[in-house]
Amino acid sequence: MTMISKILLIDDDETSNFITEKQLKRLNVSNEIITVLNGLEAKNYVLNCVDLPPLALVDINMPIMTGFEFLDWFEHSKFKGQCKFSIYSTSIRMEDREQANQFSDVICYIEKPLTEEKIHKIFQAFPHKKGQPEI
Repeated sequence: MTMISKILLIDDDETSNFITEKQLKRLNVSNEIITVLNGLEAKNYVLNCVDLPPLALVDINMPIMTGFEFLDWFEHSKFKGQCKFSIYSTSIRMEDREQANQFSDVICYIEKPLTEEKIHKIFQAFPHKKGQPEI
């Protein structure tokens, strides 16, 4: 599996974050995992980040700023195209899947909890360049 230099995890559920980080570390898919607890923290991270992570896992139901509100901001920002997103949610609503598809940088929609199979799904959807083993 390809290794991604940095992954941003945007989720207000600290237990889920703990489990997700353990899974990602166990599979050795990233050198660094950054965790923020809502869309506003993610927005502030992006605005102050020197090197944007190539991939982010985004929950949609969060306080302060939801995942969809964050993605809408990102879609209309100067950062569009610089990061790919996987929706990572407990929601099984078709409306949420359809809304996720409206954002150009969303590559897939997976349901919690994160499993090895779901990580593979994210990596299969992630755009890779030939001859580039690390992203």
